[in-house]
Amino acid sequence: MRELRARGATVAFSYNSAKAKAEALAAETDARAIALDVLEAGATVAAVERAAAELSGLDALVHAIGVASTRVPALFDDDLADAESGLDRLLAINVRSAYVAVTRAQSLMTNGGNIVLLGSVDGEKSVPSAPPYAMSKAALSGMARALAKVLGPKKIRINVVAPGILEAGASSVVPERIRVEYLKHSNAKRFGTSVEIARTVAHLAMENTYVTGKTMVLDGGL
Repeated sequence: MRELRARGATVAFSYNSAKAKAEALAAETDARAIALDVLEAGATVAAVERAAAELSGLDALVHAIGVASTRVPALFDDDLADAESGLDRLLAINVRSAYVAVTRAQSLMTNGGNIVLLGSVDGEKSVPSAPPYAMSKAALSGMARALAKVLGPKKIRINVVAPGILEAGASSVVPERIRVEYLKHSNAKRFGTSVEIARTVAHLAMENTYVTGKTMVLDGGL
C-alpha cells in the first residue's frame, strides 16, 4: 500500500480486526481504511463499492487477503487428514473472497484497469506446504487465466504475483529446516523482501498495459 501511495495512487485498503493499526496507517499515508470480514461475500461487495465511491472511481484492485492455515502448527504436518481442519474457511478467505472482489470490481472499472491477486510459490511449484493452502493459491492462477479471457475486451488485465519465502511477515511461520533448504536451492541464495514484492504489485496495478492472465513467481530462482 505504501508503494502505491509513493507512486501517486489514491488508495483505500481493508482490514479485519486491527482497527487501531489500520487507522494509524490510514492517517500516516492519507489512505482510506475500510473494515471488512471477507467471510461474508456481501461485505466484500460493499467494501469494493465503498472504495470506488470514496476514490471517485476504480482503476485497480489488489487482493492481498489470505491466511496460511486456520491452525498454524499443522501447516507443515504430514497428516493430510489433520490438514483438512478449517478447509472451508481457508478457501473462503483465500479464493472465494478474491473471486467476489474481482467480479464486483470489474463492473466498476468503466475505463479498464488492472487486477492483481497475491498468490504464492506454494501454488506453482512442488515445495513443502500444506495441501489446502497450496491448492487455494493455485486456484488464483486458474482464476486469473480464465478471467483474462472475459475481462480482456473490457480493457481489464488480471495477474497473480506469487512470492517465495520472504525475510519477514507471514514467512515467519515457515520452519527453520525448510528455510535452510530454500536457501540451498534458490539461485539468489537469499529470501525476498516485502519491498521487492510491493514494487512488482505496484507496477502491475499502475503501469501494466498488456500483460494479463499470468502468474509471476518471485522466488529468487527456486
